[in-house]
Amino acid sequence: MKNRRISPVLTLLLVLSLLVGITTICVGAVNEGFTETAEWLNTNPNYRDDYAFSLAVVGDTQTMVEADVNNGTAYTAEIYKWIIANKDARKMQYVLGMGDITQNNTDEEWAYAKSVITTMNGEIPYLLNRGAAPHDTAAKFDQYFASEEGYTSTLTGFYKEGEVSNTYTTFAVGDCKYLVFALEFAAVDEVLAWAGEIIESEEYKDHRVIITTHSYLFNDGTTLDQNENVSSIPDKKEYTSDDRYNNGDELWDKFVSKHENIFLILSGHITSSNIVASQEIGDNGNVVTQMLINPQSFDYNQQYQTGMVCMLYFSADGNDVSVEWYSTVRDQYYRQSNQFDISLDELCLSDGVVTEYGFIPSRYYDPENYPFAVFKKKESLVDGVTYDYTLVDCYKTLSGDSSKLATGNDTRAYHIARNAGDGAVILMIRDVTNTDDYAYSNLQYHPGSLTLDLGGFTMTDNHTHTTGLFYSYMKSANNIMEMTVKNGDILLSTYGLTSYGAFSERPNSAMKLKLENVNIGFQEGATANYLVAKY
Repeated sequence: MKNRRISPVLTLLLVLSLLVGITTICVGAVNEGFTETAEWLNTNPNYRDDYAFSLAVVGDTQTMVEADVNNGTAYTAEIYKWIIANKDARKMQYVLGMGDITQNNTDEEWAYAKSVITTMNGEIPYLLNRGAAPHDTAAKFDQYFASEEGYTSTLTGFYKEGEVSNTYTTFAVGDCKYLVFALEFAAVDEVLAWAGEIIESEEYKDHRVIITTHSYLFNDGTTLDQNENVSSIPDKKEYTSDDRYNNGDELWDKFVSKHENIFLILSGHITSSNIVASQEIGDNGNVVTQMLINPQSFDYNQQYQTGMVCMLYFSADGNDVSVEWYSTVRDQYYRQSNQFDISLDELCLSDGVVTEYGFIPSRYYDPENYPFAVFKKKESLVDGVTYDYTLVDCYKTLSGDSSKLATGNDTRAYHIARNAGDGAVILMIRDVTNTDDYAYSNLQYHPGSLTLDLGGFTMTDNHTHTTGLFYSYMKSANNIMEMTVKNGDILLSTYGLTSYGAFSERPNSAMKLKLENVNIGFQEGATANYLVAKY
């Protein structure tokens, strides 16, 4: 289905698990117990106060709820305490939850989650989504919230009375009216038809429509297809006995693209340490902005001490929004690239840099801090020009290899090239320094071929582990590793150009390092005493 649609033309995507070597710095006062890094900000550099209203979006809370119940902490409660304390100052109209409220669907977790969520009763209206089983079942969701009058009394309508998996609500700011849906995980056709009838009805056809649902957007900015869902929709993948449930592609094709007053869709489920946003053109020529907001893995990796809230600050006409990614526990903002503005009624492509591979939005073209741009071999349409490649992101460093991307706490750096096998292209925007304080460099465990075109720039190696810049270690037999580096300079420091090991125990294996038009030198004061070393 994706190949029939216009590819997302703006992808705002930075994945924490792919970024390593963050330098610890001191910036003003820091909350006790936290280390200030370049990734955490004490102020929002994109702050603006000319907004008319805001929405607070709470991503999947499952890992925080589980930790609070098991450890006697109250980090989840901090989210709602902050919302209540700031609702007036931030002109909040609604709080939107993305689902996966609990981790294990136990009464203890549901009771705790309800106790902190319902502190908003009478303070600010909220709209909840049910997540995916086994985290949130419909039965437990209804048990704890269908009879909660402080919640249901603020809602406008229900797909079925006595159930809260599919609901909608309304609010107005000035002359703008808004209709907001919470649709069940992988909503079935009957639910989509029900929502469509309401959207197109005389009562609501003049409303701007926001869709919230648990699962819709993948972390590359495209709608979820079945492979990306894996077993998240059991009827399609696990049991294969029923094809009623709709993934992200199908939600777009059957529902979102059909209604021209849908302008915003928010979802969770797929983990991302950052806000992911992309835009599509609906069947009626309208711009639909899609956002993924789900910090559950980030919460886990930060020992649950985050309490992230995504704040959306809207202009009076609702056409522009300023996005803020804020930690209620730390009282800090996560990563400058997560604090950004976006137009909701036009494609945000007016400013940026065109390369032979594709378009880099200006907010990403930051050669000093993000010297690498990565493109996928996937067609994209930008300002009427078709490119063979779509921007994935710009990075401080590159991590992961073609067989397994670094995830969670696995932050080993493979700084040079990543998964050329699927058509990825790494564009080096400027001279870079290769630093790695954690583990090895680039080729480790990689079966296949990787290429880095330095483009006339210099790679300065300052990594601190005890291996060469291009390191390989065989995990299994019958592996051939190839690395091609061309068109630039390499400056070595403490360690050599390449090192390798475990070949004798892994038959039919080899490492090939090919250099084309590359000058190799040593930095002043370098202590490296080899170019090639065998371990």
